[in-house]
Amino acid sequence: GRNDDKGLLEGTYTYGYARYDHIKGDDSLGFTSKEAKANAGHKPGSAATTNGWPSADVLTRRLKRLIDVARKHWRKRLPSNKAGGGRAGGASATGSIEMKLT
Repeated sequence: GRNDDKGLLEGTYTYGYARYDHIKGDDSLGFTSKEAKANAGHKPGSAATTNGWPSADVLTRRLKRLIDVARKHWRKRLPSNKAGGGRAGGASATGSIEMKLT
């Protein structure tokens, strides 16, 4: 669900890409119940699970999909820099963009 997606994105930001063991162990991300762990990032009856969690392949596919959706969302929202020589919307290389996930 939406909270599982949010936890997966926050965990990736905190621990790094595909660091699922660390993400699974962080109770602050909302994966505290076995039911939440079993449903994180996949539909029932899809890929195999490990200890109630989707496989790393399933989580990685879901994460890539979420990242693609976020990129498309921000490309539409940021004005293009038609003058050239800069990042879209004038964002700095070190600046961050926060997407509302709820």
